[in-house]
Amino acid sequence: MKEAEQQQRALYEISRSTLLIDWNSSGGEQFCALIQEKLRLYGVGIWDDRERSFSYSGDASDSFDSLQASFRAMKDFNLPSKDQRIRLLRFGVRTVGTIYFHGELELLMADTVATLLATHLERIRALKAEVTAASQMVSEQLRTAVLDGLAHAVKTPLTTILVSSSGLKELGNLSPLQIELAEVIENQASYLATLTDKLLRTSKLESRELFVQKHKTSLRDIFESAVEELRIEFDISRIVPCFPESRIECDMDQDLVRMALVQLLENALKYSLGGSKVLMSVRVFLEEIEIAIHNEGSYIPAEERELVFERYFRSPSVEHGAPGTGIGLSVARRAVEAHNGRIWIESDPEKGTTFHVSIPLEGVRR
Repeated sequence: MKEAEQQQRALYEISRSTLLIDWNSSGGEQFCALIQEKLRLYGVGIWDDRERSFSYSGDASDSFDSLQASFRAMKDFNLPSKDQRIRLLRFGVRTVGTIYFHGELELLMADTVATLLATHLERIRALKAEVTAASQMVSEQLRTAVLDGLAHAVKTPLTTILVSSSGLKELGNLSPLQIELAEVIENQASYLATLTDKLLRTSKLESRELFVQKHKTSLRDIFESAVEELRIEFDISRIVPCFPESRIECDMDQDLVRMALVQLLENALKYSLGGSKVLMSVRVFLEEIEIAIHNEGSYIPAEERELVFERYFRSPSVEHGAPGTGIGLSVARRAVEAHNGRIWIESDPEKGTTFHVSIPLEGVRR
């Protein structure tokens, strides 16, 4: 009875002490030392499969191979020597590692300690994941705030530059070289203005307070407005639309849908073969409207078809092929998702790439 009470006391102390372990440091070594001390063992070894790490204390330095063999076999082992045992660390239906005990230890106690350790390993992993997620969220909020501030700050000087360059050309009496330089200034200032607009749109779309203001509006009108926005930077004659014959009016937020179309059409124009057509088709179903934008000459690997919608992501294959910020497609996705819609990609090395947008309809008038 006295031995059983001692083991229960040791188990309680292990459970309590694990809560005090510094989970920012190497938890495995702390667990090993704690278990060895409280159970008065010769040594303890732990294999944490999630972290791919081996820790030990005492004379368990040579237990690595045995721990891994047990994990691969998914079996507990009582080694030939009666004072050596290996137990799987199971959390729910998952096996997260193995533990080695060297010393006098009852079978039931070995099982109990293994269960306790698995639970605490998962607790630490969950804490780390939560802290990492919170840190990333704060970092993203700070980055968005800085970019938003910069975008607002440069709007005024950019407007001044654009007006001044236009004024120079209006004055006349400029040499051909001076006219060319004024046009370069105007074009580059227009490009910077476009980038700042994208940053401001992204900031707005990432806001938790984004409200969708739906009105009956013509999808063709939205498309024509989006194309007009691209006129300065691209040859819009390359865009070939295909709408149903009858006029379609949908309940949509005109500004958000226009943003999405601008980004998708711009992306198609930038990454298509020079001079090739960009095809946009619209199909109306009973409960949704589907827009497809296709271009030739670009290919997005399967593993990148979700990543391209993440802010600031640019595929290594196109990073130096065309200027960009990695913002546009994230704007498109957010605008579509604000309508409870979805956006996805089909891409083939020979046929090209198609972006699909599906938006549920509360009502369609034809």
